[in-house]
Amino acid sequence: MNKQVKLFSLLFSAIALMMACGTDQSEPTVEGTTEDGFRYNIYKTGSSNDLPQPTQYVYFKAGVLLDDTSVLQPLSDIVRFQIPADTTPVDQVNPIVNILQQMSVGDSANVYVDLDSIPQAKMQFPDNKYINNYFLVQDIVDEETALDAIAKEKEENMIKMQKAKEKSGKVDSLVGLYLDKYKKGELDSDLQKLESGLEIYTIEPGSGDPVGNNQVEVHYWGVLEEDGKMFDNSYDRGMPFPLTVGAGSVIKGWDEGVAKLHPGEEALLFIPSELGYGEQGAGGDIPANADLVFFVEVLKKES
Repeated sequence: MNKQVKLFSLLFSAIALMMACGTDQSEPTVEGTTEDGFRYNIYKTGSSNDLPQPTQYVYFKAGVLLDDTSVLQPLSDIVRFQIPADTTPVDQVNPIVNILQQMSVGDSANVYVDLDSIPQAKMQFPDNKYINNYFLVQDIVDEETALDAIAKEKEENMIKMQKAKEKSGKVDSLVGLYLDKYKKGELDSDLQKLESGLEIYTIEPGSGDPVGNNQVEVHYWGVLEEDGKMFDNSYDRGMPFPLTVGAGSVIKGWDEGVAKLHPGEEALLFIPSELGYGEQGAGGDIPANADLVFFVEVLKKES
């Protein structure tokens, strides 16, 4: 893997979940070029001048734009990144370390990646010149503090996983019950019917604004409408599914349906084949022209 592709991969793996971003400053405080040849700007807007030291963790948010105008990946939740120890070999140091080491809490930065240097990306975005990776430093903490927080999150996630697995049987029963009612026409008066053919039935209402084209985490249980056979679900894995709604990374029925749900809502999406996997189906579990039913639980973000 060459260095250009390496940086591109590192940036995208670090900022998998994201919101729209950019900078308001017209003139950067620091301008430079990484050893790999990528141009960057740093905007020193924080109130502190304390820079991260080796083994400390930088907490930042990040996002990706195409040519400063089009949002490719919206601003992420907090990402933790440890500044390597002084003893770390230079060739093992992530290219973004040099930039983060120049930033204090509240500072922001842009890293520009020329798309011509990444053939795979240029094929996907032929009309764009570069990718603008945007960073905003939220905090700088010592290693002990970061590791304590990571351990606490792992413990909390284990509890969440167990609860999700325990809910699996209940969801299975609910889907079977409501699918039977749907086929008998008993849900017709309560269905939200969209022009596309998608139908939505709310089991437990949520609150707040609809999800829209934003990032969200969901649990789901998918079955074939014809016989109710389950082909995939997140509950048995215990892990929610992260989704950027409207990005085209899932079937059309999901992009359209989840956008209309609310945080905390539990609903059924009745998805016609053309909004699902169509004539090609999906593997051996979803045949061609299969109508699908998904139970979707939109998880609320913790404050």
